[in-house]
Amino acid sequence: MKHPWSSRADDALISQGRPFIKMHGLRNDFVVVDGREKPYTPSVEEIVRICDRREGVGGDQLLVVERPRSNGPHVFLRIINTDGRDVEACGNASRCVGWLLLQESGHKEITIETLGGVLSCRRAGEKQVAVEMGRLRTGWREIPLSREMDTLHLGIGAGPLQDPVGMNIGNPHAVFFVADLAAVDLTRYGPQLQKDPLFPQEANIGAAQLIDPKTLKLSVWERPGALTTACGTGACVAVAAAHRRELTTEKCMTVIMPAGSVEIELKKNGMVVMTGPVEACYAGYLPVARRFGVSIKRNSEDMGMENISIDLDRPQIRLLTMDKIERIHQASLEVLSRTGVKVLLPEAVELMADAGCDVVGADLVKIPSRLVEECLNSAPSSITIYDRTGHAAMQLEGQNIHFGTGPTIQYVIDVETGQRRDTTMEDIAKAARIVDYLPNLDYAMTMGMSGGVDPRSHDLNPVVTDRFDFAAMLLNTTKPLMFSNWSVEGLSDCYEMAVAVRGGSESDFRKSPFIMVYCEPTTPLLHDRDPLALALFCAEKSIPLLNVSGPVAGGTAPVTLAACLVLSNAEMLSGLVIAQLKNKGAPVIYGGGASPLDMRTSVNLYGGPQFCLDHIALKELANFYNLPDFNTGGCTDAKTLDQHAAIDYTMSLVQSTLVGSNLIHDVGYMESGYTACWEGIVMADEIIDYLKNFLKGIPVDEENMALDLIHKQGPGGSFMAEKHTFDHFRFVWYPKLMDRDSHANWTKTGSKDLKTKLTEKVRDILANHRPEPLDKQIVRTVEGILERAKERHPVKGRAAEPVR
Repeated sequence: MKHPWSSRADDALISQGRPFIKMHGLRNDFVVVDGREKPYTPSVEEIVRICDRREGVGGDQLLVVERPRSNGPHVFLRIINTDGRDVEACGNASRCVGWLLLQESGHKEITIETLGGVLSCRRAGEKQVAVEMGRLRTGWREIPLSREMDTLHLGIGAGPLQDPVGMNIGNPHAVFFVADLAAVDLTRYGPQLQKDPLFPQEANIGAAQLIDPKTLKLSVWERPGALTTACGTGACVAVAAAHRRELTTEKCMTVIMPAGSVEIELKKNGMVVMTGPVEACYAGYLPVARRFGVSIKRNSEDMGMENISIDLDRPQIRLLTMDKIERIHQASLEVLSRTGVKVLLPEAVELMADAGCDVVGADLVKIPSRLVEECLNSAPSSITIYDRTGHAAMQLEGQNIHFGTGPTIQYVIDVETGQRRDTTMEDIAKAARIVDYLPNLDYAMTMGMSGGVDPRSHDLNPVVTDRFDFAAMLLNTTKPLMFSNWSVEGLSDCYEMAVAVRGGSESDFRKSPFIMVYCEPTTPLLHDRDPLALALFCAEKSIPLLNVSGPVAGGTAPVTLAACLVLSNAEMLSGLVIAQLKNKGAPVIYGGGASPLDMRTSVNLYGGPQFCLDHIALKELANFYNLPDFNTGGCTDAKTLDQHAAIDYTMSLVQSTLVGSNLIHDVGYMESGYTACWEGIVMADEIIDYLKNFLKGIPVDEENMALDLIHKQGPGGSFMAEKHTFDHFRFVWYPKLMDRDSHANWTKTGSKDLKTKLTEKVRDILANHRPEPLDKQIVRTVEGILERAKERHPVKGRAAEPVR
């Protein structure tokens, strides 16, 4: 008998709407949907409506069961909060889905893959499930925190909640131990602690009281902002935190929460097992929604808005209406079906012909609209990028923002001489080290060229420089890497290095990819042989692919922005189709942007209002297609780091941040993309920190409005000595490099301008910061791959070695 929640039910049943089942674990309730056979990718606004307790089914989270993303687990579980953001783990959710799958399969044990890792579930009684939740993470980067500190004593607090323990078991937690849990108003202090600047991804806030050595009472304020009746991961970290604080030595403890209790066991191997109840409430059908556009609105009609931008509680930019988005989409489909694209790789042409495309001659391919829509439906809407150490580092979806440098640049402004010169492999390594150090830079790109302008002068054959570029980054940062290649041979070598980092296992690499490959069509409407070969390799290996279009408005594309958007969109959609035909579900990132051509100078611009508008519009198209996106920020046409550069850096970072782009690159670019500036990277880090604090908006609640305090002080009062001021003053943003001191103090300390401070900071980073080293055996493997590449493509003279 088919289960009523399953997408494996008859098509006649599916036509009524998407089947779901409502479940809860200790009143932590979920809407569960099966997306294994028929993928389910609702928009953020649909998710909000589904989870709304008045207008929808109602639930703390939406759970989508998907096919596993790696070999081994039975399923992948997508856990989505009520604001549409995916989260790494939820113990109660895992128990509920585990019970469904155990019932469905008849197995004694099943495994569930999540963003936080792979969990094992087994029966533990009647509607009781035990879940092996994984290993606890206690490092400051793993939680993550915004700065290095002792995670056993975080030193923050509000009211009775002081000095928590920081931990992560798939999501970040701060556990405060209190003497009397009943006396703690977590609804008052939880919101401000959740958004403390110490937590760049925010944190779940737990208040725990030790009843006896075997029993804890717990209350949790859970992201995105609610007091939950039960929190499985919170229970796990509370027990572990009690052990770390040496409050108990018991390995098995009962954790009592408002809705009931769970049993937590700390295993000798470092794993944590949680056992608790599950309950199925009822089943039903969700409304059928369109992939394109938003069929369910939230407050948009009442507010007189028709924008596609998601209405989140944060500052944001809105540009295109839904009608304009639809027109650009339909125009792009017309270009693909009527004009077509040149496809110069026979394998790709064959894939497209087999899928029903019209091939004219040898390489002109016209793509039917229905195929574009099918391929969009199979492309993942969320992509997790890990770091070199195997921890989840970036969640590419929605309005999650991440920042990185730019690629393949010819020149650099030397930090010692201040002069512009050719880049070298050492410059790529140094830029990666700077990225590794800075807290607001999330990934590195190859900011230089191993061989400079003339590779042979550096004893390198030009065809192998892509491998040396990649190795320079790999050896100098643990953060994710984005790069491009000249050939499939080069990409294969880089992939081999990446797999070596994962212990030589392609399967382990697929579970936690830490590289992304940048690939471009040739505007207008041409997919060349080598970029297509790279794209197909990425699709086959499930390497996240940046399918990027970069037209020059007035040069390789029409000068009007609307025409550029249609052309860019057609190029990116056709690239996505090719990747999906090679491997359904291949991770593809949408984006790029038109750079206007300055007709006075013939310079391809990296700044200005049209540059920003085009990038904002592309992010809104990415929202429309429910795809992760790629944007540009922190770059300039200026030749030196002056006021012109500061204006361009700020405006480009403002547009990309406020529109909520997932990957924002080119941080530190000068001279319209020809020159790297390391001081510019550090300056951008400060601007990004400013913007991240700006995005927090204004909390409007009882604690923040402080009516009692205003009444207490009254007219003419002072708030300087009030505890409320002490509790909240840290929420004011404090820059690291910009100067707010008095003129007298500024003069006493040397009258340093910002440019001087930036140069000093870069020199300090390069002199003192040492990234976490790779295992020596992996380094030897990398060196062997590079040596092999040099033997295949020899040049006369001494060959370059990896920079460490």
